[in-house]
Order: sequence, then C-alpha cells, then structure tokens
Amino acid sequence: MSSAKEYFGTDFVKKIYEMFERAEQEGKFVFIHGAPSPDDAINIALNGLECDYPELLYTAELMNKNDKLLFEKLKSWPHWDLKYLLTIFVPKSSGKGGIPIWNEDSDGLFRLSPHFINGIIDVNKKSIVKNPKYDPLKNIEATIEDRSFETKTGKFIQISLPQNELEFYEEDSQDDERD
Repeated sequence: MSSAKEYFGTDFVKKIYEMFERAEQEGKFVFIHGAPSPDDAINIALNGLECDYPELLYTAELMNKNDKLLFEKLKSWPHWDLKYLLTIFVPKSSGKGGIPIWNEDSDGLFRLSPHFINGIIDVNKKSIVKNPKYDPLKNIEATIEDRSFETKTGKFIQISLPQNELEFYEEDSQDDERD
C-alpha cells in the first residue's frame, strides 16, 4: 500500500473506489476541482462552479480510478495543495468528450449546475460529504447546441450550451425552489 493510501486508511480508500464504481454505473466521468476552504467547497457544491471559460478541463482534472498516483493526487492536490476537493460527475454522453453544459451568467462567467457536483472530499478529515443537490438523473443532453465562444483573451473555443437557455434556467430555479 502506498504512503498516501496508508494516510487515508482502508475505509476511505474503499469509499473512493466505490465512488468511482457508482460513477461508472451512472455512465459518468469523474472530475475533481479543488477549493481553498470548506466554506468555498460548500458554496460551490450548493450553487455551482463558476469559471471564466466553459471548459471543465480548464478548472478541474479528469480522474481515473486506475491511476497509480490517484491517492497521492488526492492527498496533495496538484493545484496549490488544496484540501477540499469537489467530485464532479459528468455524463459521458454530454457535450464533447463528456465536457458538461455550462450556463452563461449575466456577468460573463460560466456556471456548472450543482446537479453535477457529487460531493466534497475533505482530505484533512479523510471524509466524503455527499452534495444534496447532486442529481444522477439530470438529463440535459437533448438541449445541447455546439457553438464557438471567444474568450476574454481573444481565443476561440468550441463549447456546448443549452439550446433554450431560458427553459434551462427555469428548470434549474424550479429545482432550487424544491430544495
């Protein structure tokens, strides 16, 4: 057993592998995004992930349960050694190569719905907290529209957005009202 696996312990390691198995059963990719504090992680889990660019790989890492460095990465997250890690489950069939659909806010930022955020890994406490807003059945694949987007630096990227954004926002706000 690696030193990182020993740090986390057998129960935690088992839970991580179970999380990957659940994602596989749901037909999802697992991405991880680090947060600097528990409050930031909770805010992202409940309100969604904001990003300047509508590209999950820009702000999160695609994870693989067979990665020999998986637990080392979790213990010392490559981006600033963050200790609060959000697990993001993305349908393998959505967008381009599993990249999720983003909503564009009025301030020009893009937001990933909290329905995709499965939970939070607290590295220090060696625990996983499930996100109550995660919805494994959230199906927005029928509303995908591919288009080009110009970033603030003038770079063009291809993205997937809802075809009817108003309908998508109404669906999201109705979900929030039920919570």
